[in-house]
Amino acid sequence: MQTPWTTPTRDHTTGLVLAGGQGSRMGGRDKGLQLFAGQPLAYHALQRLQPQVSRCLVSANRHLDHYTGWGVPVLPDQLPDHLPPYPGPLAGFLTGLTHCRTPWLLTVPCDSPFFPLDLAQRLAACAHTHHARLVLAAAPDATGQLRPQPTFALLHRSLAPSLADFLQHAPPTLPERAYFSVGDREKNSKNPRLACVETRTQAAQQLMQARGASSIFELNPGGHFEHVPARMARAVEWLLA
Repeated sequence: MQTPWTTPTRDHTTGLVLAGGQGSRMGGRDKGLQLFAGQPLAYHALQRLQPQVSRCLVSANRHLDHYTGWGVPVLPDQLPDHLPPYPGPLAGFLTGLTHCRTPWLLTVPCDSPFFPLDLAQRLAACAHTHHARLVLAAAPDATGQLRPQPTFALLHRSLAPSLADFLQHAPPTLPERAYFSVGDREKNSKNPRLACVETRTQAAQQLMQARGASSIFELNPGGHFEHVPARMARAVEWLLA
């Protein structure tokens, strides 16, 4: 039976700090434990979240002893065996909803220490106005256009079964066509992460072909961000052909 809809008050809301990611953009480091102003990023997020909710949890998959030392439950992802490690924030959402004792779950990413002090209140007001079971935050980009921020989410606990079903049965998606375009200058970089971009991109393109996707690899003179409009035009033309 579906959990009845209730107004998302502070007493009816559990907070979840999402710190279970792979940290691929930080060289695989645990992003939540990177220091900012002398404290781990995830700890800043936790302190900012705690006054807004009745109880807090942390979603983490590494260094669990460190996170546990903050005095809140730490929850590693529990996923079907066919899913790859670190499937993204949806896994954290499901773990949080599964362990949530309140009707509502408020999630925040571990790397945003300055989210609004009234974030819970704002999302709750939106949920109340629209009688919604899922509310996502939004923020303006550099052009002033609002962009969704899906890791800042207010979710009703009744969403857990449908999310679990999605993660259990949704097969990994593979695009039918993929266009890979890189510059030839990166391989000469002293940065080892940039120096391997060309070979790793070629490997990705070969993997796509091996799995039946139509793909192409284009090596361009200059840096990765040179001649972008022309390269984009070629890519779009090829993808739409």
